[in-house]
Amino acid sequence: MLIKDVEQAISDATKPNLTLAEYNRLKTFLLNCQSQFVPPNTLIPRVNAALAALEHHRPVVLSWYQKPAGLIFIAVCGGVLTYGALLLLGWVQLPHA
Repeated sequence: MLIKDVEQAISDATKPNLTLAEYNRLKTFLLNCQSQFVPPNTLIPRVNAALAALEHHRPVVLSWYQKPAGLIFIAVCGGVLTYGALLLLGWVQLPHA
């Protein structure tokens, strides 16, 4: 493991707007560094700080139901199901043309 690679990973960990692939690569590399370094190594605190910064800049991945189209789909399904239940109970009637 080269010092230059560790320095680059530490630098990259503090960047905002990381992609999920970059985040996973950096986290794996820094955790590997953390497990291989022994206490007299001066890079240990910097690697720990880089891991903390990396967690702070972790990319947010939205699920389908958190996106606008998913929320609209859920709202429409909920409205249709509610209307269907009210129809079955006889509390509403279908509109007559």
